[in-house]
Amino acid sequence: MVNDLKYRVASTYAGQIDFNYVQSAFDVTAQISDLQRIILSKPDAIVMEARSATALNPTLEQACKQGILVYTFDQTATDPCVYQLVLSNWADQSYDMAAWMCAVTGGHGTILQDNGASGSPLGDAFVKGEDDYFKNSCPGLSVVAQYSSVAAEGPGTEALSNLLSQYPTVSGILGIGYCSSGITVMKKLGLKYIPQACFLTNASAIACEQVSAACFYWSSPAWIGAAALDNTIKILNGGTMAKVLYASDTNYFSGPDVRSTVTFKQGLLPVKSGQDFFPNLSPDLCLPVTADDYGITPQIALGG
Repeated sequence: MVNDLKYRVASTYAGQIDFNYVQSAFDVTAQISDLQRIILSKPDAIVMEARSATALNPTLEQACKQGILVYTFDQTATDPCVYQLVLSNWADQSYDMAAWMCAVTGGHGTILQDNGASGSPLGDAFVKGEDDYFKNSCPGLSVVAQYSSVAAEGPGTEALSNLLSQYPTVSGILGIGYCSSGITVMKKLGLKYIPQACFLTNASAIACEQVSAACFYWSSPAWIGAAALDNTIKILNGGTMAKVLYASDTNYFSGPDVRSTVTFKQGLLPVKSGQDFFPNLSPDLCLPVTADDYGITPQIALGG
């Protein structure tokens, strides 16, 4: 995401904007501290990913009151003065993940559920959407345990290693991190490959395809930061923009095609090698790589 954003600055806005990048530590207090220093420098705009949907709001409101445009993307803040470019309609996305899981499991059994990182906007939204779907539309499935992958392969592998040892007969995994974590653990423990939902990364798609596992991939386009920058500049130049927009409305799958038996709220497409994922490139690649108008290649996304 950082590579894509920096590429957009260098390729499209070279000489037009003064862009400074700050990497905050992964906690709310550190991000607030960084934001306070940024506000003191009086930029025209702040483009950022929010660590919390609500905890940053008082600080961001200070920025707005000083005439600074605040545009949040990916995981967004919710103060009314702030613009939001959300990855996807998370309520619809989590609904589709749960509906897919219900269909591929036959609607019976127990599920391991990833909350991402405790208190994260994305994790909270996914957990609520999945729980609501099971309660209202698929009561035969229930969550037996939660874990926190932090949307990263290492923590996800560690957490699933403990949980799958404890619950070896679960029917599926509703993940926010990598499907490759689950594949690695199931292979190590000698378990059958159960259906998983996960973040669409190269590692996830490669792992699921290699063992012909049923996987639902929630789309998380890394070019969202570049899109947020475009929107910010349009507003600074006098354009109008809705306060809340969505970057993506399509997800992917491998394994059984249940689209004829389930009504999904977002698009759902079969993942294709060489088009949607790339077996010969880094497993760290986040997918889909680009929208047609951004010109970002896998190489740019990986290396800047």
